[in-house]
Amino acid sequence: NRGLAAAQGEYIAFLDADDLWLPGKLAAQLEYLARHRELKVVYGRWERWLPDGSVVPVDDYASSDGEIDTAASGWIYTGMLLDSMIHSITAMVHREVIDAVGGFDESLRTGEDYDFWLRVTRRFRVAKLARTLARYRIHPHSATAAEQRENNEYRVLVRALQQYGDSDAEGRRVDRRQLERRLARLCFGHGYRHYWRGDARVAYESFRLALRHFDFRPRTLAYCIGAGARCAGRKLSSILSGG
Repeated sequence: NRGLAAAQGEYIAFLDADDLWLPGKLAAQLEYLARHRELKVVYGRWERWLPDGSVVPVDDYASSDGEIDTAASGWIYTGMLLDSMIHSITAMVHREVIDAVGGFDESLRTGEDYDFWLRVTRRFRVAKLARTLARYRIHPHSATAAEQRENNEYRVLVRALQQYGDSDAEGRRVDRRQLERRLARLCFGHGYRHYWRGDARVAYESFRLALRHFDFRPRTLAYCIGAGARCAGRKLSSILSGG
């Protein structure tokens, strides 16, 4: 947010310290926005940059008309409710966007990008260029690699639904069954990771939330019972030991 406050230009782009813009990224976006003055946000495809130096293209929503990925352009708020479609390192926004929605929520350890783009796409149409613009470095010491006790992506999504609802600026609503599956997946994934890291309490609460979102798969039920049993066992052990 200090960078946003210090920026003087008409357009703003984002780059984390260990990631990389590809040649021509800024020029392509500025040229597109100059031809489409009605748009204030443009982003693009990206690649994963693995520790061994290799790169893996990420071509989600790659339904191109030649210049843009049409399935990931326009009013995409409802799509954002189902998936975090915009990678910040590929994006460029007009200063007007920041003035309208504000900056990043600094209370979030992770998920602040998702929160920001949900607010942006609720109010602005976007265009996704059908070209790769950036590389995202994957390494074990990154902030996103460290597991958090808080399920921030779930928290951000629930807050967006409470504040902005489940429809876009043109009144199109997200499919509720898909949304429930998305919420359940976020809860199950968070619980699964903590279960195998030995944090039974966080895992148990996460699996219970998944069940509240109608995830009644045998696997979810089994993990919920297993995490609950671990919690009960530790509590009993603490009582018996006088702790």
